[in-house]
Amino acid sequence: AKWLNMSNVRIYQILGMLFLSPRIQEEILLLDIAGMYLIPEYKVHKICREMIWEKQKETWQKLLANPTA
Repeated sequence: AKWLNMSNVRIYQILGMLFLSPRIQEEILLLDIAGMYLIPEYKVHKICREMIWEKQKETWQKLLANPTA
């Protein structure tokens, strides 16, 4: 973390994204810049804590449909 000039908490948050299903990871990578700014990061972290990919997918689709809710 020191080498990257980041806190340990931030590193854990980033590594937590690896628990997202590969399909959601791909969609995040392919989102346009405007789409990325609409999705709050804390909501993505909540999805990361769900280990069942089908439930992740459902939550992700709801988030994409209404990112401000």
